[in-house]
Amino acid sequence: MTFFTTTTERKTAENLFREMCTTIEKVEKKWNAKVIAFTTDASGESQKAQQLLKEKYPFMVTPDCYAHQINLIVGDYFKTKQIEFFDAASKANDLIAWLQSKTVVLGLI
Repeated sequence: MTFFTTTTERKTAENLFREMCTTIEKVEKKWNAKVIAFTTDASGESQKAQQLLKEKYPFMVTPDCYAHQINLIVGDYFKTKQIEFFDAASKANDLIAWLQSKTVVLGLI
């Protein structure tokens, strides 16, 4: 499969949308596969391109970038007071150890 070199093009939502559509068409034609999802990074241009893609292909799932979502979660974690987190994690470990020792409780769960 040939991919495009876009280093000289403006990075607009419309250009990205065009490349996404071209890629979908090539995958479906060459590999005889139905594309049901397409993800990008979480930039404003990418989100707009995803919106355009969703309008053209209403059945398609267009999630935000998973790596970006994880980055947000990790950032939120480091903003918390780590002592509180470790205290809660220790309590959770104690609870899990207690549950594992109670076969009747596990059976009920």
